[in-house]
Amino acid sequence: MIYYVLLGFIYFNRPRNIIEFIIDELKILETKRNIKKVFNENDIQSVYDFINLENKQSINREECILGLSQFVLNNKQREYLENINIGINTNLKEFTSHALDINT
Repeated sequence: MIYYVLLGFIYFNRPRNIIEFIIDELKILETKRNIKKVFNENDIQSVYDFINLENKQSINREECILGLSQFVLNNKQREYLENINIGINTNLKEFTSHALDINT
């Protein structure tokens, strides 16, 4: 649902920098609705599936960091991601846990 709202904002506002615009709009939505978690488990699984195109049982550390970086909206979350202990291989359950921790 949130993606449709953001796509509508992008379509009508036509920002020059879409990524910054999306981050700003998510921050506004988060404060307006007092929502702490912007992304849900379906969003997390979609990112994991996109990173894991070969349908392996797990993804490597670099792929995990790349995927988790998609959920970083502010400096506090970025610092958390930089300091998190990520193993050599990460399965969907671990990836989901890390992503949910980032957004709390």
